[in-house]
Amino acid sequence: MRKFKSLLLLSFTIVFVGACVTACTVPGSSTSGNNRTGRNNTEGNIGNAVENAGEHLGNAVENVGDAAGNLLGSNGFNSYNEAHEHFLKTMSGYNTNAKYEVRDENKNLADYQEGSKGYYFSLYDTSSNTKGEHVGEFYVDTATGRIYHKDKSTGKINEYKHNNNNKTNNVSKAR
Repeated sequence: MRKFKSLLLLSFTIVFVGACVTACTVPGSSTSGNNRTGRNNTEGNIGNAVENAGEHLGNAVENVGDAAGNLLGSNGFNSYNEAHEHFLKTMSGYNTNAKYEVRDENKNLADYQEGSKGYYFSLYDTSSNTKGEHVGEFYVDTATGRIYHKDKSTGKINEYKHNNNNKTNNVSKAR
């Protein structure tokens, strides 16, 4: 879904930039004749037109970005359910052999790091037994959608990184 949103935003931007560039015309750009005053006016008109086109193009791109951001969100989440779904889908993608379950969840936003807000999840892997093994404590940032992990030994919260060999990385399982 995120890739679709990003591609849609990129498509909107490209279409609007193309439309703005195509629609920009330079009035009085004819350079026929050797009249010095006429050439200066033409050069002035071209300069003004280019300046105006650049200004309008910048405004158009900014407006498209704002509109798309409002329409699609900013890669973050507006609700607990969206964050929960993203978190489980992402974590399951990192380790397809695991059967993840969220416990001790808090559906309210938590201030987990200097001004950063996210949803808290305590993750368990129940693939080997019903009690499950505690994988770790995580936060999903509401603004960026990034997943953060709380280090059990230091208490520090860092962005969660995974490796590609289908094992959970940067997380020590509780025993």
